Amino acid sequence: MNGLLAWVMAAAHLSLIVFLIAGAWLAHGRPGLRRAHLVAIGATAAVFLAGADCPLTVWENHFRDAAGWDTYGEGFVVHYLVEPLTGVGRLGPGAQALVVAAWVGPTVVGYLVAGAGTNRYRHTSGGR
Repeated sequence: MNGLLAWVMAAAHLSLIVFLIAGAWLAHGRPGLRRAHLVAIGATAAVFLAGADCPLTVWENHFRDAAGWDTYGEGFVVHYLVEPLTGVGRLGPGAQALVVAAWVGPTVVGYLVAGAGTNRYRHTSGGR
């Protein structure tokens, strides 16, 4: 059961990352989803700025340990995405900045595009 919970936590973590990156685009015209995305941004930014371990990583490692599996000390992104692709088990400051940019860039652009779409002057001809 703990192994299953570890995989569920990993899937939840990956889902959160996808939502953080694509949420601004998905939330266009959906106020409830926009609020959820902004909460996710705030929570993730608070954990990142505090230098704390992500709770999802902590919980995944707890369940991995309880299942008798190896745990990992680096973060989710390094463990599942960076290390398998590069063989490097940690991120330097430049690579960390790229990870943040990969999250913040699409978010800012998505909200700018959404904002531009809602602020456009729309003229209806009234049946002409």
